Amino acid sequence: VDVLKSVVHSERYRVYSLVSMKIKSIKIKSIK
Repeated sequence: VDVLKSVVHSERYRVYSLVSMKIKSIKIKSIK
């Protein structure tokens, strides 16, 4: 169960970082 939790957590973190990078790029584009 702990292993599964850590896998889910890391997967969420990976998705979150991808989304935040997209948001940052969108913000940068909108500023220009």
